[in-house]
Amino acid sequence: MPSDAEALLLAAITLVHETPGYSHIAADLTWRLESGKLRIEPITDRGTTSFNGIICIGPETLGDGLVATAATLVHEHFHTTQFPLTKTVSFWSGVVTKTPVWQRLERPAYRAAVSFLEALAQTHPDLASDCQREIAATHASFQSFYDDAL
Repeated sequence: MPSDAEALLLAAITLVHETPGYSHIAADLTWRLESGKLRIEPITDRGTTSFNGIICIGPETLGDGLVATAATLVHEHFHTTQFPLTKTVSFWSGVVTKTPVWQRLERPAYRAAVSFLEALAQTHPDLASDCQREIAATHASFQSFYDDAL
């Protein structure tokens, strides 16, 4: 029997699957979960994705509920599709331009999460207020971390 955290993770993947245009992401997340490449870990971030495609979801995300967990999964999944050297380019671009070093890496992942939340709100009107709250939090988070609008 899955733990509450595992059950929430599965429910979030199901929500991603039910959102038009996102079933391929849900299929990949399911594969990652079954192969040990999607994990719940005691990390301080909402989520992280390693160079070898392992997605770790932290307790903060799970504590924020179903919609936040689904959005974080979409955000972290986006990182698995980025060219591996994007992180290096983002870092050095930030150093040269004196802007936050991960901004270039993170902006499209944050935008992917917002696009998902907008689609989710259309598909599940009962979750629309949660989606709007998470969209606002996503914009605020990006602004806070990178001192720039999403």
